[in-house]
Amino acid sequence: DERSRLFADLDGDGRKETLFNFTPRDLDCKLVCFDHRGHLRWQFIPGRDHVKYKDSRDFGRPYMVCNFALVPQPSSKASDIAVTSVHEYSFLGQVALIDGRTGKLKSDYWHRGQLNVLAVADLDGDGEPEILAGGVNDAPEYKQATMVVLDHRRVSGSSKDPAGAVYYPGMPPANEKAIVFFPRTPVSVGLEFNRVR
Repeated sequence: DERSRLFADLDGDGRKETLFNFTPRDLDCKLVCFDHRGHLRWQFIPGRDHVKYKDSRDFGRPYMVCNFALVPQPSSKASDIAVTSVHEYSFLGQVALIDGRTGKLKSDYWHRGQLNVLAVADLDGDGEPEILAGGVNDAPEYKQATMVVLDHRRVSGSSKDPAGAVYYPGMPPANEKAIVFFPRTPVSVGLEFNRVR
């Protein structure tokens, strides 16, 4: 699966690193990076130990990596990495921005629903990449295929309900550049909700 591996120069030194989505049977998922010689450089474990939902439920690890993509840094030869992940059994979705050189979390956005599709592009021509994450907002008030557009410099906060309240208390409201809800198609009419695939 092309979403499970990537070969790229992450630190701008002219040598390619290998990114690999490691998913063992115990679901202790991680994104691992090997240097050009095949030595382990870093590991990123998605999610958080505790994420509180607005109804007071608390969700811990594990989270599963769904997708990842390079996020070029306009002022550097190095790249960051956008990583989408979902909770092992529930609706929590994370878009993490990690440093490609170290694997350290720089910031993260939390979504109500899974965001399995990921792309990076400069949509507005300003020289700064946007992160496009698609999937579903499965909250009862939405239940729709969704795409969120995030500025790579502002990947943070919680998605919001129609009244503007955050789904994840303790996090600030997210600053999405755009949220697109897709209508149902004849194929998805009988399903609980449609998805971006």
